[in-house]
Amino acid sequence: GNYAQHDLTTAQIENIFQQFKEIGIRVVGINGAEPLIRKDIGEIIKMAKEIVGGKVYLTTNGLLLEKKAHILVENGIDHVSVSIDGIGETNDKIRGIPGDFERAVSGIKKLRELIKENEHSKCVCNIGTTIMQSNIDQIPQLVGLAKKLGTHWNFNLLDNNTTCARSIDLSELFVTDPDKVDRNFAFLHETTKKTSEAFILDPTSLKYAKKYLKEKTRYAHCFLGYYRLYVDSFMNVYPGCIVLEPVGNMQNDNLNDIIDSALYKERTRQMFRMECPGCTCGYLHNCMIEELPTTLTYFFNKLLAYRKYM
Repeated sequence: GNYAQHDLTTAQIENIFQQFKEIGIRVVGINGAEPLIRKDIGEIIKMAKEIVGGKVYLTTNGLLLEKKAHILVENGIDHVSVSIDGIGETNDKIRGIPGDFERAVSGIKKLRELIKENEHSKCVCNIGTTIMQSNIDQIPQLVGLAKKLGTHWNFNLLDNNTTCARSIDLSELFVTDPDKVDRNFAFLHETTKKTSEAFILDPTSLKYAKKYLKEKTRYAHCFLGYYRLYVDSFMNVYPGCIVLEPVGNMQNDNLNDIIDSALYKERTRQMFRMECPGCTCGYLHNCMIEELPTTLTYFFNKLLAYRKYM
């Protein structure tokens, strides 16, 4: 509730970016609620590019994408992830907005059109789906949609411990049919072998995701605290995990001092040891690091295919 009425000022965001630069951050992710609601979204992207100097990612529900795609491209966005949770009515029912699917698809089309027209743009777009019982059988159609739109498709795994879900019972949404998992993940394995156009994911992450959907398996370790941090709209700082309590606040302390604190370091160690409720955030990176030799071999073999996606 508080987050809905509270947002950072442009000046506060600029200050955050300055401190990101000081500690050597190279990738900035802009998430919401919905970042495209902000009137200064173009200015924020431009600041991130100029101050931090690395890549800028943005996640959107796609409702305002057609209207604001030109702002993203003109200001040098590197990656746009559009949330689509099914085809047509399936998506609209899950996301609770009639017409959401068509608006998101129109937004992607507009974005792709503007990327092609802008010779300086290197923006990559992907469709992100949270896999559930009601949409798992639409995976082939979603991959087909991504191919048709000239984007990639990837997926998230549902769990009860993400920030937005902690007060909600999600049990009815979880996949309960193991045959559906086997059938659709066989399709994904085959698709990854054949093409790099619309879907490509290393076998280790696919294997984990398949096992998780059937058994709700946890990772052996969580590495997120060592390479990712979050700053929320109250300037609270979290080392790679917004499920756990913050370890500092940038209104009171310098970011460099926060990440150098004993509390920050202990939290990253606790996360590594999985002394937490457990979630599926960053499953892709955790799997890849956990099985590093397999991951490196796979990436080496797929290097040319991955260059565009990365």
